[in-house]
Amino acid sequence: AADPALGPAARPLLLGEGDPAVALARVARERHPLAAYLVGRALATRGEFAAAVPELERALAGHLPPSLAREAGLLLGLAGCAAGAREDGVRALRATMDAGASAADRARAEEGLRRCE
Repeated sequence: AADPALGPAARPLLLGEGDPAVALARVARERHPLAAYLVGRALATRGEFAAAVPELERALAGHLPPSLAREAGLLLGLAGCAAGAREDGVRALRATMDAGASAADRARAEEGLRRCE
């Protein structure tokens, strides 16, 4: 379902307008799964892996388009491994390697598994 508040909240984060911390906080207040994905991705990019994990889990618990769900799963696995939750990270990475995975997604997941295991 569309969330009319998500677009205006996400715009500054996605376009790099204004203070990045304020932009991230605005998106974090939204309950939409896409907001959780954006927050989780931003946190993982900053190296805040333990904080990214629950956001990515929340994103995956909601309804994301398949390509974003796969990306969220990859990020969840990588963040879990980096945060020290090795078993959870491995499980998330393996879950992204189903028959619908692209060669690039499989390669990313395999590399993440090599680093995590």
